[in-house]
Amino acid sequence: MEYREIAEKEKWNAWIIKHSSPSVFLQSWEWGEYQRRLGRSVRRIAAVDRDGNVHVAASFVRMPLLKGRYWLWSPRGPIGLSAEGWAALLAYARSQARTEGVVWWRVEPPVPDYSTKGAQEPCTYGFTRARALVSFSQPRRTVLVNVDREEGDILSTMHQKTRYNIRLAQRKGVHVRFTSNPSPYDIDMLYALLKETARRQSFSVFPKRAYAELFSVQSDDFTAELLFAEFKGDPAAALVLCHFGDTTTYVHGGSSAAFRPYMAPYLLQWEAIRNARARGSRWYDLWGISDASHASWEGITRFKLGFVGKNEKGGRITAYAGAYDVAFQKVWYDTYRAAGILKKVFQGVWKRRY
Repeated sequence: MEYREIAEKEKWNAWIIKHSSPSVFLQSWEWGEYQRRLGRSVRRIAAVDRDGNVHVAASFVRMPLLKGRYWLWSPRGPIGLSAEGWAALLAYARSQARTEGVVWWRVEPPVPDYSTKGAQEPCTYGFTRARALVSFSQPRRTVLVNVDREEGDILSTMHQKTRYNIRLAQRKGVHVRFTSNPSPYDIDMLYALLKETARRQSFSVFPKRAYAELFSVQSDDFTAELLFAEFKGDPAAALVLCHFGDTTTYVHGGSSAAFRPYMAPYLLQWEAIRNARARGSRWYDLWGISDASHASWEGITRFKLGFVGKNEKGGRITAYAGAYDVAFQKVWYDTYRAAGILKKVFQGVWKRRY
């Protein structure tokens, strides 16, 4: 088994879609192009056998550190369970450490657990649980709504309060608008809602450009959409969707407290679910609920769980294995880890004091 860079978009996307369900949009060709637009280097590496068959694949995003050093990031990857394939990708990462100043490689395999036949925990290959405190990792737990059903069936398995709030928003006159080609005004409104929600719920937002660039990398395989819930023409809530393979994923969202009585986020999610179903998706991924590392997400977790209810037919909660690192320059890795810990301590003291 050897590693090889894949340069054909169609070949890459077809393999990722075939070998991941729910489909991993973070490993799509287009997501890599999006990272490039944000100024990061991306290479798509596959482990192939003598006949050219791909066994494991991952996008490697090169993330900058200080003093000409980098770390490699494979969000929700690698895809594939072959031990020999993982070894081939690790050989690629080690080659980058020798020539490009890479300090560590972070993986986030889309595997719920390692009881699957043929799967080995990354620790087998020298990885440890991610310790370097950088803010790039995916939620370990998420909610998947089964949208491969009739609309009435999807509604019937939701929590009763969720259905009530959807209908309340409709009765109050909330309307939902879709666009895959947002105007500068749309991006401004999205960003304003995201910042308001971030202040309310204590999370961080990316620079505005990071949201705008996502809509510039679309293709037949990958589509990004921006949805607004509006009341009398004013934006009450917004969300961003990514469609890839058999899955539609809710990636970003925000709402205005001024319109809270109108229950706009409930109708917005329902219309997103209907949109996913109409596109032929099997899953609607609500992208992140509380776990030990996100205990403050209780409110958003209740909100998201309402869309699957307690009926197994409604969907499921998926718990992924999480992030693992393999360090190639241990001194630098431990240095960045210590710096990250100090940063979090000082941020906590600042919040408590001010």
